[in-house]
Amino acid sequence: MQRATSAQEESFAAKEMVARVILCADGGRYLVATPRRRYGAPNPNAAPPPDPVVQKLD
Repeated sequence: MQRATSAQEESFAAKEMVARVILCADGGRYLVATPRRRYGAPNPNAAPPPDPVVQKLD
């Protein structure tokens, strides 16, 4: 797992997501963005978290 570029991180941070670059066993590189973790008791009025994003980089 590696850090995504700052532009990628900023783009997904605006959507309340965390972006990382993952190197898989097959040698492929993927950008994986997941929703930020929400701590504490669930807020019934909160919007649902965004769906995870997976993009092949190479």
